Amino acid sequence: MKGIAVRDFQEKDTEKILQFRKETAGESFPGIEMNRGKARRAILRHMKRHPGTVKVAELEGKPIGLVMFKPKAGSLGSYGRITTIFVKKPYRNQGVGAFLLQEAEKSLLSKGIKRIYAEVTNTNTHSLDFFREHGYTNKRTVVEKRV
Repeated sequence: MKGIAVRDFQEKDTEKILQFRKETAGESFPGIEMNRGKARRAILRHMKRHPGTVKVAELEGKPIGLVMFKPKAGSLGSYGRITTIFVKKPYRNQGVGAFLLQEAEKSLLSKGIKRIYAEVTNTNTHSLDFFREHGYTNKRTVVEKRV
């Protein structure tokens, strides 16, 4: 898509991002209402803990997508984690998500990260397809129970 720019998230983006994040949250977590305050705090906390790992896609100065990612280290070595990626509905299937994912992967690769994962819910078939189209494969299953 022409005219798309990716830049670091700025605190002034928060309310616009939260507006369309609410739209997309139902796809990942059907039946669960997004807590706007917690979502705001999570984005701002991530931005402060992991500078440069929250990227915004914008068109004509308006945010239309976001990716959050971070480098991690565990008992199996270093890896990257895509924590959130979303694109405003009118701009989907036009390469915006791919552009955001590419930026995250490039940043993680520059830190020596060679393995990246993303956690996607089973019901979010669009995201599952998206990641598969970009070379990601199913590696584990997480089960959940409400009590």
